Amino acid sequence: MPNNIKTALIASTAVLLSTVAHGAVVTSWSFNAATTIADIGTGEGNAVETTLRAANVSKVKKSRNARTQVINRALEVLNFDSVATRSGNDGLQFDADTTAFDGISVSFLQQNGVRSSAWAQFQYSIDGGVTFITTGLDNDGAYRVTATKSFQRFTFDLSGIAGIDNNADFQFRVMAIHAPDADKFVATSGKRYNATGKTATWKFDEVVVSGATSAPVTAVPAPGAIALLMAAGSIATGSRRRQH
Repeated sequence: MPNNIKTALIASTAVLLSTVAHGAVVTSWSFNAATTIADIGTGEGNAVETTLRAANVSKVKKSRNARTQVINRALEVLNFDSVATRSGNDGLQFDADTTAFDGISVSFLQQNGVRSSAWAQFQYSIDGGVTFITTGLDNDGAYRVTATKSFQRFTFDLSGIAGIDNNADFQFRVMAIHAPDADKFVATSGKRYNATGKTATWKFDEVVVSGATSAPVTAVPAPGAIALLMAAGSIATGSRRRQH
């Protein structure tokens, strides 16, 4: 085997043994502490021309000393704009520092009130919120939430979008929009839409920004990798013998 091929083979195998991509949570929010500050990572949620508040989403139980203990909370969005032409102006947004991470994705649980807007749009910003766009997203970031008493999970894969990886200024938001086939808001239940009231809210939970990072591997190399290195060494030795 020529020395340049042997060297490349050993080098590529060494890289395989020394680094690996690890999936990780970049930033996440549980809202159980009744705050919009991230539980993991650096980030915060904010209202966009709406009102945010903590909401209990599971039953409460009483401890032995009769104090009420909340099991789980979510973030509730309320007081949407009643102007029918203002599609895409009301919702909530999050900032999340993705420095040292790539292959970013965002997921969250959402539950809609029956009179709230059934349609929402996921948007992102790579310039600290100066501009929000939907380039590269399926269906232009638009999605529909169905009428149910359970939370629904939505995931947006941003791994192929330039500018999001390794970005301290990454932000994303979810905005109420008109139905794609109508110039108006459509209620989640299919009935009359309301901008305000207890049935005109959105709830969010388990908002998670995920990514991958490369890190050194300290574990023992896999048998296949060891065999590859040994084969490279054996071929190189045989090559030297034939040359003498």
